[in-house]
Amino acid sequence: MGPLPTITSMSGSVSVDTTDQGLPTAVRIDAGRLRADPHAIASEILQACRRARLREQVSRRAELTAAGVSPEILSGMGFASADDLAQAELADDLESGGRATWMRGL
Repeated sequence: MGPLPTITSMSGSVSVDTTDQGLPTAVRIDAGRLRADPHAIASEILQACRRARLREQVSRRAELTAAGVSPEILSGMGFASADDLAQAELADDLESGGRATWMRGL
């Protein structure tokens, strides 16, 4: 097992260290962001944790694929795919005020 994942929110003002399951172990919030709505900050933290969990699952899937584990077994294990991660990141980006473009999808 490697180092614990650190992920930064889409705004860049919140960073979270997580376990490989996406559970937060440390949270850092830029001082300027502390004046924001607490619900918005909480949402950023939860988004970061979810993305960390999905990234770890995609990484674990790739490791197991390289080790020869069949796609059927991996599907049964419930690991996220790269597409799942991309969709979650797009949803987080749109929720954080981004907008769909031809480069990000609809």
